[in-house]
Amino acid sequence: MNTFEPGDFYVLRTPLLERSYLEPPVGVAQGTGQVRQHLQAAYRLPALQQALYIASPDLFAQLDRWHTLAALPVPNKKQRKDLQQLSQKLWMFLARAAYRCTPFGTFAAVTVGEFRLQRHSNLALDGLGPMRTSSRLDMVYLLRLRAALEADTEVREQLRYFPNNTLYRNGDDMLCSFFDEQTLQHVASSKEYHEVAWELFTTCRQAGGMHRHEMIAHLMTGPELTEADCREFVEYLINHHLLISELYPSLNGEEYLEQLHASIAQMPAAQGYLAIINHIRRQLALIDATPDPAQSLGLYQQLAGYLSEQPFAQQTKEETDDGSNENKTSKKELIQVNAFRDENGQALSKTVPRHLVRQIATLIDTVGEVPTTKADLSTFAQAFFKRYENEAVPLLLAMDEVTGVGYPYGKRVATLPTYLQELGVVVGEGGTMPQVADPKAGQTSALDALLEQKYVEALQTGAPAIHLSKGEVQSLKASQLPTKEKPRSLPPAMVAMGKLLYQAPDDLEHNPKQDNPRNFRFQLYQASGPVVGNLLGRFCYGSPLLQQQLSATIAQVEPDNDHLVYAEVDHLPGQRVGNVIIRPRLRAYSIALGGANTNDVHQIPVTDLCLSMPDGKRLVLHSRRLGKQVVPRMSNAHNYAHNAHPLYKFLCDLQYQQEYRQLPPFFRAQRWQQRSYLPRLVYDDSLILSPRQWRVSRQLLEAVQLEKKEDLYTTISIWTHKIERLKQQLRLPHQVLLVESDNKLYIDFTNPLSLGVFLQKVFASKEVVLEEVIEEHVPSQSYSNEMIFPITSTAPPSRKQAPALAAQTLPQSIQKNFAFGSEWVYFKVYLGTLGSDRLIAEDLHPLSKDLRDSGHIDQWFFIRYTDPEAYGPHLRWRLHINHYPEEFGEIVQAFSQKLMALKQQGKIIHYLPDTYQRELSRYLPYNMELSEKWFALDSEFVGHTLELLTQDETATDALKSALAIKRLKALLDAFDLPKETREKIIHQGRANFSREFGFDAHPQAQLLKKALAKHTLPEDFNMQHQWAFIQLTDQEKPLAQQIKANLQQHGASEAQLRSLLGSYIHMFNNRFFASGQRLEEMWEYWRLE
Repeated sequence: MNTFEPGDFYVLRTPLLERSYLEPPVGVAQGTGQVRQHLQAAYRLPALQQALYIASPDLFAQLDRWHTLAALPVPNKKQRKDLQQLSQKLWMFLARAAYRCTPFGTFAAVTVGEFRLQRHSNLALDGLGPMRTSSRLDMVYLLRLRAALEADTEVREQLRYFPNNTLYRNGDDMLCSFFDEQTLQHVASSKEYHEVAWELFTTCRQAGGMHRHEMIAHLMTGPELTEADCREFVEYLINHHLLISELYPSLNGEEYLEQLHASIAQMPAAQGYLAIINHIRRQLALIDATPDPAQSLGLYQQLAGYLSEQPFAQQTKEETDDGSNENKTSKKELIQVNAFRDENGQALSKTVPRHLVRQIATLIDTVGEVPTTKADLSTFAQAFFKRYENEAVPLLLAMDEVTGVGYPYGKRVATLPTYLQELGVVVGEGGTMPQVADPKAGQTSALDALLEQKYVEALQTGAPAIHLSKGEVQSLKASQLPTKEKPRSLPPAMVAMGKLLYQAPDDLEHNPKQDNPRNFRFQLYQASGPVVGNLLGRFCYGSPLLQQQLSATIAQVEPDNDHLVYAEVDHLPGQRVGNVIIRPRLRAYSIALGGANTNDVHQIPVTDLCLSMPDGKRLVLHSRRLGKQVVPRMSNAHNYAHNAHPLYKFLCDLQYQQEYRQLPPFFRAQRWQQRSYLPRLVYDDSLILSPRQWRVSRQLLEAVQLEKKEDLYTTISIWTHKIERLKQQLRLPHQVLLVESDNKLYIDFTNPLSLGVFLQKVFASKEVVLEEVIEEHVPSQSYSNEMIFPITSTAPPSRKQAPALAAQTLPQSIQKNFAFGSEWVYFKVYLGTLGSDRLIAEDLHPLSKDLRDSGHIDQWFFIRYTDPEAYGPHLRWRLHINHYPEEFGEIVQAFSQKLMALKQQGKIIHYLPDTYQRELSRYLPYNMELSEKWFALDSEFVGHTLELLTQDETATDALKSALAIKRLKALLDAFDLPKETREKIIHQGRANFSREFGFDAHPQAQLLKKALAKHTLPEDFNMQHQWAFIQLTDQEKPLAQQIKANLQQHGASEAQLRSLLGSYIHMFNNRFFASGQRLEEMWEYWRLE
């Protein structure tokens, strides 16, 4: 197991106010007015007023009215209703300010500290420094400022323009994508290819951007073009987002206001805008330098007024929440604020996180699980490999939904033989795509069994907590031993997050000489990797120390090397989301998506990226310019899967392609989340893995006669009695947290305002989840908190070279592509009413054999394929002309006439010629021609065998499977392999396909073994099949020896030989079976082993 060590720094998140603000000094039993008085006293605090203004300017504007309503001696019905609604809203914000640690304006602050190499800790949460702010403009406002600059007739003449960095050519089309400011959606754009435009894009990029007048002058070198024509052409390219201005935001660098300032600083036409920007910069700096919240609140309001007065501060009808005609920018879309507190000279010993890291590492090593690969990524990878094999293709072409694979990739269903149907796997039409059921579904692990046992005991005894000891967890490790197929791989880095719980700083100290134990606890939210910056990136703008520490940690755990670079994904998926995903430059490189394609050497445009699967297992991005593998990373916490640009989602998903062992979900697993009650789960007495939870439904409230609109202000004794009944029935404490996704709202059942919110939530949702307030166990801890810190492996970073990619330099004598009209004739034949086996056996195989026997061609071969987006399954038929070019027309005519007749008969639906592209990386350039001879030999055998099978009315699926296994044995025999090499090929093939279809897990493997035992295969074959194998062997053995000798001559390794034979086996199955080829191949490997 890897040794882990906490990083050098931590981030502590604390709310604005102490927890004491959640407890009114006067009991509710003396009247609701006292609760409201406590709330009013809290909102007289300038700090809370400022926090409310930043978070909700509209609610802040209601404060005076609320005080007025509260002062009325006898409010009428409407006033009473308004008072109740405002009071409940303000209570929710107070609860947030005094409990919730998630940064939101100044409702919570971030403290960045460095762990100290000392035994003593003196960190007191109430001793942290005063809150300071880091303020910047909202991204919505900044984007409107950018739009105004780009629309200004004088400014736009001085802007430089670059090609859209998603722009690529596909056949006769130019395609790109862009963010539509009106619809707030990413839009795909397709224009007919224009040679002049394409040449202009190249010139723009090479020149480091061009002004409008420069592009017009460049175009006017052409004949008969006027300046007006050229200007119109340039405007067209800009308006259709093929050209992007230099003002497009980068989400991976300086704050966007600073980017705009730098871009227009030297533009004479933009001096008016520059004055506005400079005024804003000064006001933001003044606000952040003002420690008194009463004064800074006034400054915020002054700046908001100034910002709202600018002519560009408006929004369209589509951008308003209610679709109204209001065109002024909302006040909440003006200023963004992050808050910080300093350690204030306090220290936290590194012994604290080391203790936690040891516990986390033990849990991952003993009961950790390898999470299932993201479904979209897994599906895409298999579809990509089916289409392109090991070839490296431009990323944008692979993402193309029409001619590429597209992301996410869709699925179709095919029919399988009986012996494969029993395995419960759904396979895509034409064998395109296996849909793999979760192999863990329905399984009960040893950990689950132990938890179930302890859960039942806790219910019987009424114990509030379940305790897992070190010994119990260690005993589970034996039941989860790693295998060769699924090693116990730990991430190179993780980030841990949770609550640090202690009464006093002395509780954090452990002195083994005095045998005093640690008295702190830690409620662990998460500990996962390998990305370490996702929770911290955006806070680096306000903390140079955090940026320095995070950059150093990233460089330590994921260093660039001669073969590989890590790159931040730089993309703006929406307007407001830009506020939380923008971050400083934390890595040397970035992948630019959706902006300007500049000459920045550290910017990798998506047009520069190729995608391949060199080993058939992993998707690999490769920069053609850098000549290196590129691994995407996102150092922000964006929920990128929602309504995302497909390429953006792909790059983000690709971060998690490498499967590492992670903490199991424990009680967060789906099977536990349906329980009405869960006790607290604690490991090693101090690591809280899950708090107590209750599920409360509307029916439970109705059972104790609580109503949605309960009168909480005049019938105190009645509703308190109802609540007591509910609490006794469920054993609820006085205070709980109401959980809504990642939001947790503090609920106090003795507070009528809080109770009113609780009732509204339950009756609106039918059921809610409640969680214990874990701080109740440390009453002297003044502030709630959340701690985040990195965990790094002490093992040296891997310097392993990335697998060789398909995009390699080839010997000039090796031709890769053969267009139609060359010596290779290639047709795609799309299937109709006739099955592909019969089409091969009765029509295409006899025709190809005749052409070869007559000497017109010297070899032919085929593969099966599918185009889900076009005509579906098809055959790719290739013929090599013996006497080229003399007989080209004759062969094409003969084959075309046959295909035309088949189409008229309805046996096929479409056919078309195409370019034959050799898979040189897969079959090795120096071995390509020999491989094509093997393809021809194999295709002839398959065609003849299918002909025999279609003529045999007694033929069964079992017979076909038996013939396939005999064919594989014959192939391996032909190469006369050492026993160890042969076993490696079979074992690796079985392992890879078992993992793909989920049969590497023990229960699924047992299912497959039972199916193998149940379905025996015939061992005797008729004379025709035997004679076919004799002919195959006579021809294949000398060819196999040629291939082996050729590999040895070129210094090929045993691994390359095994890879080549694995490809031969795979292509035989592709030819022999009409569907489910990969599943058939797995079946064969299991049979052989």
